[in-house]
Amino acid sequence: MVVDLVERLQYPHDKVEGLWVIDDQHLAVLNDDDYAFSETDGVLEQKYLDKEQNRIDANTLYVIDRLDLKPIE
Repeated sequence: MVVDLVERLQYPHDKVEGLWVIDDQHLAVLNDDDYAFSETDGVLEQKYLDKEQNRIDANTLYVIDRLDLKPIE
């Protein structure tokens, strides 16, 4: 199974923290926001999702539906 998170969710985060197969049609994805901080040269900085620095990164749970997650027999 392959799901393009950027295409399907417009996934703005830099990495995934967890996946949860809910049932045969639903997959949940949780991002890793690093407590909304990043580090540059030893200095902690607020982590943003956009260049304009309007959207602070935060933990978000995404649920993708209409998938075929039935086991292959």
